[in-house]
Amino acid sequence: MAERHAKTPTERRWSRASVLLTVLFVVQIWVPTAFSEGVELDDMQICSNPIAGLGGFCDQRNNVDDGTSGITEWVEGMYNFNMTSPTEIEFQASWAIREWDRSGMELFLHPDMDTALASDNIGQNDGLPADVLRAAFDNNTDPADPSSPTVQETLLSEINSSISQLLTTWGGATTPQTNWSDRVFLPDSTGELAEVNCATDAGLNNDNNAFEPPICISTSVVISLPISSTYGLSGVNAANLEAALEGMLIMGSQVTTKFDVDVNPGHKGTYAIQPPSYATVTNAGGTLGERVHHTVEDYHSGLWIIDWRSPSGPLAGQAFKGDLDMTMGFRQTTTTGIVSVPPGDKSLDLRVVVDMSDESNAFIEVVAGIYQIQTSSLDQWGVPPLMSKDKANIPVITSDGIRMAYHTGLLDLKDLSD
Repeated sequence: MAERHAKTPTERRWSRASVLLTVLFVVQIWVPTAFSEGVELDDMQICSNPIAGLGGFCDQRNNVDDGTSGITEWVEGMYNFNMTSPTEIEFQASWAIREWDRSGMELFLHPDMDTALASDNIGQNDGLPADVLRAAFDNNTDPADPSSPTVQETLLSEINSSISQLLTTWGGATTPQTNWSDRVFLPDSTGELAEVNCATDAGLNNDNNAFEPPICISTSVVISLPISSTYGLSGVNAANLEAALEGMLIMGSQVTTKFDVDVNPGHKGTYAIQPPSYATVTNAGGTLGERVHHTVEDYHSGLWIIDWRSPSGPLAGQAFKGDLDMTMGFRQTTTTGIVSVPPGDKSLDLRVVVDMSDESNAFIEVVAGIYQIQTSSLDQWGVPPLMSKDKANIPVITSDGIRMAYHTGLLDLKDLSD
């Protein structure tokens, strides 16, 4: 989560707001007494009291309903990374927000507001439940400044900042396109995707739980992956990398990518990576990685679930550093498969002609025909690897592979001829 800096209120700017909040606190003390005879209230006075002006009904906040004890945020997200090419990812994310940190919203930072929130069982170390956020959407974050952004605008800005920060380690990205959503799909307790309904009408939120229904958003962005750090390559452009990667996978190579994510306290993230159309995930490592089989196209994608809603230990107050390590192989079809080189197959044809017809000017001609070369042989000859060994495992290079590597810039023929 991007660090948020609250504005510093002054006594002058808060004078009018303080009066309203003080009156609100007094009314909160009076209302339960006035309605104690036969009427049971299950709403927050800070929302439904007209003096507060937050905009409607909020269920009472009960500690038993809070899924992140002692944490100011409770967010569950689904993150889909679709690799349309080796250098471009279509990213889509869905969030269900049940609790949010209030430090960036001046409306909720005044001491009188602390008192009013505490009367509704929201302490200084608690975030704002979804019901309260919804009720305050149209309020200015600074009640003394009508030109200040609304709570809804501020929340959206903070969400975009958080998404952008998540993607900083992946490479360049366009500006996130974030929208409110009336439903999202998130993994349930069994791991299956389930629909989450997210009512946005404050009048429909009477369900005896201030955290439900959540506030939901969906966002999308295009990510550009840097070739050097992602694949350990230099001198290869994006256009050539597509052909080079597919060609190496067909030769039986295994290519590894490593991505990092920061999971903030109170967040649970499900990360799904779809490989390019010609690839399949042969191993999903890092933090709790697993492979998911797709029956129709007969390939595997990668899935990682990182739950940091109840952090513990010395790192409890920090973001969890997650690793999404993935190894890709070729996605075989009925028409195209991985190259298979049987043991004993011809590797080289070598023809040497020595012309000594002129004793003072002997001539030697060497002609080599290459069918395939084991990478172990290239290592013995001192030929630089096509890709760093921590990025790719290349067992063999065929003649077609040599041509491909030369034309895409992976191989300098001088290294091979030497």
